[in-house]
Amino acid sequence: MDAGAQPVDMTSKFNRKTVEFLSHGVKIEAYLYTPSSSDASTPLPAVVTAPGFGGVKEMLIESYADYLTAAGIACLSLDYRHFGGSDGMPRQHIDPVRQVEDMQAGIDYLETADEIDSARIGVWGTSMSGGHTITVAAIDSRIKAAVAIIPFLTAGKPSGDIRAIRRAALLDTAKRLVGMRPGTIPIFAESPGEFAVMASDGGWEWMQNVVKDAPNYRNEVTLQSLFRLGGYLPERHAGQLSVPTMLMAAKADSITPAEPIEAFAQKVSCATEYIEYPESHFELFGEHLAGTADQMVRWFKTHL
Repeated sequence: MDAGAQPVDMTSKFNRKTVEFLSHGVKIEAYLYTPSSSDASTPLPAVVTAPGFGGVKEMLIESYADYLTAAGIACLSLDYRHFGGSDGMPRQHIDPVRQVEDMQAGIDYLETADEIDSARIGVWGTSMSGGHTITVAAIDSRIKAAVAIIPFLTAGKPSGDIRAIRRAALLDTAKRLVGMRPGTIPIFAESPGEFAVMASDGGWEWMQNVVKDAPNYRNEVTLQSLFRLGGYLPERHAGQLSVPTMLMAAKADSITPAEPIEAFAQKVSCATEYIEYPESHFELFGEHLAGTADQMVRWFKTHL
């Protein structure tokens, strides 16, 4: 489904400021985007977000923040601990539970910001952060609406060389037991079957384009990260989800397939809308970026 979105007036630009706050004692760095023409006396609805798998806040998110702020909605985009401008060791390490905590710390920040209406906070994300979106919306009563784009619902198989990944992960476990530094694995590979987490859906080409404005990005995550993902199942929250939630999928997506996302949308009892586009995972953010952004704006303007 891809209907009903109205074009957003993109003539106004946003204001962006860097902010910091703590998440369980760890410094988190974020950007707060607000409309350039907003009335300081009127608190704004706001949404919190974070990057996809292994990403940083300078990748992709600003394009969506442009649409949101043009519609009068503030956007807080954070770097998870271990990534980008945030603290945390080891670097480049993904822990889904901690990342959810970091997004909730972002909500804490928004509740204290003078320009934000604390009663009108939403959450959105893409891919891995789309899964976090579902988790946060299900467990945090402060969230009033959610938008999950190609969300991670359950761990699938890496699209790189699986045997090489397993060998490297086991060797890394042995090295860490004797006190050696954690090993890493590339996030994106240029060709299918290479040693990397993702080697499909146009990921390499997408990365080459979006990292131009992301000097803190590193194309690697710890091998430990892969073990952390195994038990993380946002799909388990179907029964807890009670806020209006929009889910978007890409029909040709092999990383976060459309079928489980559509099935998840049918399981939840809250107000949902499922929208499917014809592209693959990263291709979705090409010609359909404006469409997905318009749909997101429509949802948040309706439900925040």
